[in-house]
Amino acid sequence: MGLALATIRTRVAAAITAAGFRESRWNESLFGMDPSHVAHKTFAVGVPTSTASPRARGRLAVSTTVTVTWSARIRADNQRLDYGAALTLEEDVIGAVMGASKVNLFSLDYVTTSQREIVPTGDWFLGRLVFEAKHFLEV
Repeated sequence: MGLALATIRTRVAAAITAAGFRESRWNESLFGMDPSHVAHKTFAVGVPTSTASPRARGRLAVSTTVTVTWSARIRADNQRLDYGAALTLEEDVIGAVMGASKVNLFSLDYVTTSQREIVPTGDWFLGRLVFEAKHFLEV
């Protein structure tokens, strides 16, 4: 049995939600582009790319990039402390996502943190994590 991309995205989002974060209504590619898109401990999950290996027994082995963009509040009067807290939240997101891979039919590996930045207004931290999901699609 294969695993749909939408199911992978949903499982990752559910795991992060269970860790105390709130999923944004914005698509991952748009999340954070406008200050109204973010709130403390919000996130968006995307599955921007997939590559496949030759199929075996009616199934296609697929490697899908899973991206998670998330935000944390940075207060003007205590940016250093809040930046440190945001880095701790990053670890919470990584742990939650890695926990989602314990469900059968796919595995997830943490690949990189491709973004850690304070937005130009100085009041939000935006982080972007990249994972690789290994799964099968029915063909």
